[in-house]
Amino acid sequence: MKKILISLLLAFSVTIGVIYSQEVSQRKDIAVMQVYSSYNIPDAAYMYFDDALISILSRMKRFQVIGYHYRLDNNSAETFIKKVQEAKKQAALQNPQYFDADLGVAVIPASEMEKLANSFFVFIPSITGYSTKEYKIKIEQKKGNRIVVDFVTEYQADVSVSIKTITADGNLMDTYMRSESKKSRTSAIDAYQQAALAALSGIEFHLRNVEEFKIKSKVLQVKDDLVYLELGRNLGIKPGYEFFVRKETQIAGQFSDTIDTALVRVNYVGDKWSSATTIYGYPQANDQLIEAPIMGARFNIFLGMVPMVINGSDLTLLYSSPGISFISTEKFKQSSYVFSAGINMEYELGYAALIDLSIGAIFNDPFAMNLDIGGGYEMYFGRMSVTLGADLSAVGLIRYLGTYKNSSEIEINGTTFDDDIRVDLMGATIGLKPKVTFNYQISQHFKIRLTGGYAFYFLPFYYLKFSSTSDSDTSTTVDTTDSRIKMILNGEESTSLPISFSGPFGGLEFILRF
Repeated sequence: MKKILISLLLAFSVTIGVIYSQEVSQRKDIAVMQVYSSYNIPDAAYMYFDDALISILSRMKRFQVIGYHYRLDNNSAETFIKKVQEAKKQAALQNPQYFDADLGVAVIPASEMEKLANSFFVFIPSITGYSTKEYKIKIEQKKGNRIVVDFVTEYQADVSVSIKTITADGNLMDTYMRSESKKSRTSAIDAYQQAALAALSGIEFHLRNVEEFKIKSKVLQVKDDLVYLELGRNLGIKPGYEFFVRKETQIAGQFSDTIDTALVRVNYVGDKWSSATTIYGYPQANDQLIEAPIMGARFNIFLGMVPMVINGSDLTLLYSSPGISFISTEKFKQSSYVFSAGINMEYELGYAALIDLSIGAIFNDPFAMNLDIGGGYEMYFGRMSVTLGADLSAVGLIRYLGTYKNSSEIEINGTTFDDDIRVDLMGATIGLKPKVTFNYQISQHFKIRLTGGYAFYFLPFYYLKFSSTSDSDTSTTVDTTDSRIKMILNGEESTSLPISFSGPFGGLEFILRF
């Protein structure tokens, strides 16, 4: 009985230790040195870079910038670090946590004081590459029947940055490097500022992926399919942030390792707590949460069937005007649905909103391409999710009709041709594509999707393009509704092209999240 009681007490002690051992992040103290460069850079450029970096770090909220006033008169990293360490020690001595009421002073063991003094990180930013140049560029504008030429000054700035992160005892922990080039027609400093901001644009996501700077939290409770976690806006958590549930595992009873057993996605952020939906796994109260940074971009590959209704196989196009009579007989493949493939870039905005831009190819005769832009709202149900959305879509086609052999001077719509004329059928139709998708998330970075919807195309505009075969700048267009153009479809006169892209569509998408 005594042995059983001791075993139960030990098990209870181990359980209590596990429950209360989960790490919850606090703001990391960081000291940022002044930006350094061996290049002859204007003071204003130094200050702009410095302010931009401090602004980004402060905005992340997971950092507390300390020792800022020591930056102004210290170019040596060693001197800078020592001053910050001394400031940390003085702050510790003022902390009521270490105050001994009997002695009337703060009592801190030497090992603890050393730990406190070194509990910060040092960022050492430098501009490792810098150049600017200015030059004149030629601008041509068409005003009426004449071309106006102007020359404007354009400035280009090339900037390379490096930001090293070292521990207080001088060990290199991380390095961020990036180069950017920007142009401006305003000033050289404007080009530099754009390049500097672009070079710094990746630092936030980069630091979120540094293990030491990842937000760590714990599950407070799981209720009504929601996971509640400690920390919120106070540490910069935002809707759409994702966290792994990380647990320790034993290997052969000799080694320990960690595994990620679940993934949650933040849907609401409070001041000091947040809630999240479970993507996969089974989070439980007091589980350890580790930030799983993701940029929120998706690259999709679409394979499917789309409508391309062609009612008629023989189409004769006739254009007649003084000096020219052009006839083209085209053979179209009658169809209703055809194969389509495309790529799509999606961007996650917060927890559930999406915007997307896609381009696709419609494999038929005539060949066509579509360009879609739109958005949606994704509803999560574990690994499954449903997206409701709509796109503004344009489908365009081009078909070579032939070359008109010209032996004289011909005028079409005020454009004069004195050589052979290439004729193309071109145009597009614009519409809306409401859609619904059913998604299954295999891992944090990969999904598959069934997509379907209905395309409504209602604004077609097609025309014949006449181009000089010897001068690429000489061309004009004539709308297919023009009285000079006649269309004969299967022996009968028609007022429109026999092509429609309206109807149901569907397919399969492979989604890579990054």
